[in-house]
Amino acid sequence: MKQNYWVISIAGLFVLTLVWFAFQEITTSIAPAPTLSGTPSVDGEVLLSWGKFNYAPDVINAQVGVPLRIRADLKRITGCYRSFRVPELGVSGYFSEGHDTIEFTPQKAGTFVFTCSMGMGRGTLIVA
Repeated sequence: MKQNYWVISIAGLFVLTLVWFAFQEITTSIAPAPTLSGTPSVDGEVLLSWGKFNYAPDVINAQVGVPLRIRADLKRITGCYRSFRVPELGVSGYFSEGHDTIEFTPQKAGTFVFTCSMGMGRGTLIVA
């Protein structure tokens, strides 16, 4: 019985440690996270970066018929998160060195999901 108590205690401590790490802010010594907004700037550009286990911003606002440029922060976005898709609008692209921007013009209003190629990174594009 005493042995079971120790196993359960250690397992509980392990789970609590994992939960604590999961809720910590991700920091990097390379560069601070840029200030982000899901509303395009005057020139129609949104900077897409890495937030807490997801894209940042995870909500992007756009307007029907107005070109939208999504520029990637390539210092923070890596792996499958460099692919960008809005399946319902037929948008698909890949961010890389020398090609850090995907541009498209939404042709219909609505709320659309954007993802990486694996569906791990997700967000919402709201077109009004």
